[in-house]
Amino acid sequence: MTPARHISPYDWMAYPECRVLMDVLHMDQGTSREGPVALFVGGCVRNLLANRPVQDLDVATKLPPDIVQKMCEESGFTTIPTGIAHGTITVVIGARSFEVTTLRRDVATDGRRATIAFSDSWVEDALRRDFTMNTLLADLDGNIYDPVGQGVADLKAGRVLFVGNAAQRIQEDYLRILRYFRFFADYGRGAPDPEALSACEKYATSIKTLSKERISQEFFRILLSEKSVSTLNLMRSINLLLDVIPLGADMDAFAELVRRQDQFYMVSLPARLFALAQFSPDRIGRYGAEYFVWSNACKSFFEKYARRQASSFHLSGLKELMYREEREVAGQYILANCPREQLDEAVSVYQNWPVPVLPLRGKDLISAGIPAGPDLGRYLAEIETWWILHDFEPDKAACLAYLQKECLSSSK
Repeated sequence: MTPARHISPYDWMAYPECRVLMDVLHMDQGTSREGPVALFVGGCVRNLLANRPVQDLDVATKLPPDIVQKMCEESGFTTIPTGIAHGTITVVIGARSFEVTTLRRDVATDGRRATIAFSDSWVEDALRRDFTMNTLLADLDGNIYDPVGQGVADLKAGRVLFVGNAAQRIQEDYLRILRYFRFFADYGRGAPDPEALSACEKYATSIKTLSKERISQEFFRILLSEKSVSTLNLMRSINLLLDVIPLGADMDAFAELVRRQDQFYMVSLPARLFALAQFSPDRIGRYGAEYFVWSNACKSFFEKYARRQASSFHLSGLKELMYREEREVAGQYILANCPREQLDEAVSVYQNWPVPVLPLRGKDLISAGIPAGPDLGRYLAEIETWWILHDFEPDKAACLAYLQKECLSSSK
């Protein structure tokens, strides 16, 4: 295998941990006629060529997983058998971690999982991957390898193409339907590939055979993409996940929220999910029952936002809204409900006003002679209401004076 192109080594290619890992994996192996023993693969290569941030550093190797583990442990690295049955070892070197996976081929697939056999062929391993842009490989000297012969060109042109036959790739793993739309949202330019779209439509109902965890992982990333609105509409056009994005649903409110989130750098996944559900707690419940797994943070947001959504937005009550609600709930409520002509002012207050804390605590009232009990909470609530009406400005002394003059005197 010869390089398809060469670039100047850049960014992560200079990490000493990358170099020491490659040195260990190539120890006593040399370079065979068919190419190196180990290469970086997938997202780190794709994003490097696309001038995008690189997060995960994945390595593909001809070495069997037990040999990888043995060599790395003997070199003092920490190894974790995260997916050893499928050839994946996580190798930790200092503060960096790498997923090192043995080349493989699929022996049998059922749309959810694959039975694999290890391989020593870079081309064979590439042919089982999903998209051509994900087959790219690189060494630390800047040599880029393109085992299917079109990954570099497709990435450059913004073509999201399945490796080989689209329908076959999808039948191997139905999650690739959602991955297609996620990659199209992130990397695609122009019209989608007709063959890919046709295959996704043909197997659209097979999404329901996947676990909710896998569906959530991909769908949420689509929701957070810059082209989420157009991508969701494209998915609707092939009848994909119509339970979540019905053909007749009004997408205007969702699109406007996305636009506002992007405009003010206030992107929120729970808020986008709630807007996609037409701000309906019942629909959110159905989503969770059938398709998605909610984090505790999402559940908390849905509950609090649903309660807040029942009230009307008033600019005059903005500070009280921010005081009484969690920050994300308040911010997203503003974005979804504030009239356009007031939005700049409202967001400016949200982003710049430091939310104060009530100057009094229960112990302050006890020190003022109020015994612990139900009266304590009642007086605190009265003081808080007065403090809010006075624009959160009265300090502790003023609050205590109000307690003596208005609360205690009126109770005598």
